[in-house]
Amino acid sequence: MLSEQQYAANKRLLQVRIAVEHSFAHVAINWTYTAFSKGLCSGKSPVAATFQTAVLLTNCLKCLRGSQTSTRFICPPPLLEDYLK
Repeated sequence: MLSEQQYAANKRLLQVRIAVEHSFAHVAINWTYTAFSKGLCSGKSPVAATFQTAVLLTNCLKCLRGSQTSTRFICPPPLLEDYLK
């Protein structure tokens, strides 16, 4: 049985987890190649470099357009110029 504090902490962590999962989903939505198991295949393509590039480009889009995650955490994204420095 969870205490009241543990229950509150779990509820708060669940909300954060959902926001983070949305960020990963945005990478897959914007760069569908990263979402397909046949698109990124270890040993046949540079998986880490491709995914890192997709995350970088997604972050650039979020700097320009804002995001649900930045709204959720009340933390506006930086200017694109500042992010890319």
